[in-house]
Amino acid sequence: MEKPTTFTITTFWLDWLLLPIMLILGWLTLRWALGDLRKASKLEKEKVESLPAWTISFPLMICAASWVVLGFASLIKEEYWEHRVWCIVLAIWSFCALIGAGLILINFLKRQSSFGTGGLLNLIGLMLLPIIVCIPGMIMCYRIKRLLK
Repeated sequence: MEKPTTFTITTFWLDWLLLPIMLILGWLTLRWALGDLRKASKLEKEKVESLPAWTISFPLMICAASWVVLGFASLIKEEYWEHRVWCIVLAIWSFCALIGAGLILINFLKRQSSFGTGGLLNLIGLMLLPIIVCIPGMIMCYRIKRLLK
């Protein structure tokens, strides 16, 4: 299979059904980010020494935007381009999860408090997410390279 020079929009009904689902997931992720921003702003007003409020929700806002990109990329007919976008979005999600884990770690170290069970589970989950997400992403990238040979 050769690398296509252009891409076309699919007419397959299932791809068009996937678009609103991904847009809804992007909207829900954005609401989650805005909720975190409100909570972080409340803590910032209470004079708790922590990171600026916008840094807490920034990785989630990037993930929300990537849901929208992924939704529209699902309409691309050529598998080559669609898989490329999937690989890029999986890398973005992995990067955002690592940023979130780093922000949690920095925030707890600045406060000089213990993690607690919830903080520890969040940190472990955010560190495991890139591993879980990157394995399928690496498999897809390998398949793309193999198809191009």
